[in-house]
Amino acid sequence: MISTQSQINKMSSPSKAELMDIDQVPQQQEQVQVKSLDDDDHVPRMVMIKSKKNANSAPLLVNADLWMVHNDLVKTALENDRESNDLEFDISRDVLEMMNRWVEHFQTKLPEFPPKPLKDSYFESDANSAFVLPFFQEVQKRFLLQEMLTSSNYLDNKPLLHFCCAWVAKHIKGHPLEKLQSILSQLFTGSTAATTASSSSAAPVVPSSPQAVSC
Repeated sequence: MISTQSQINKMSSPSKAELMDIDQVPQQQEQVQVKSLDDDDHVPRMVMIKSKKNANSAPLLVNADLWMVHNDLVKTALENDRESNDLEFDISRDVLEMMNRWVEHFQTKLPEFPPKPLKDSYFESDANSAFVLPFFQEVQKRFLLQEMLTSSNYLDNKPLLHFCCAWVAKHIKGHPLEKLQSILSQLFTGSTAATTASSSSAAPVVPSSPQAVSC
């Protein structure tokens, strides 16, 4: 007859096979993977971005996941408040729309910074002619370049900031110093600044931002 103690020992002592099964439990849990932003079944976090400059304009609905990839300030703000569904910046809605177009195009892959020194044909290259070139042509045509530059610096979108600087460099490269004011005025406002003292006071001034623009 099997003693009561033997039965207790048998019940409390798992077999080798059972021990192997127990060892595999945490390994199975570790194999669970978090879905990436590129997964087809990933549900993006959407937020509304409001423009303080155009308070009466409708908020812009954007993919927060993508904006967090491109803009470090947005990432910090949304990570600190995971329940937030809206943001507000002192940026015009036109610039916010163009920035969203940039984000939606590049998705989760950040573009490489423009090379230094900048090649004359960089924006016309095969890599940039389809999107980047027409993007900045439209930005310049709508006189959004100056605000695009300062806003990308404010939101800490480093690739877009460097591309803005490269676009400016493309237009001032090879020109004498005395022509820079006129060129920048043309880029930023569409007007040609004269070299007289009276017109010099009307030259475009880069707005202040939380951190100095550095390209």
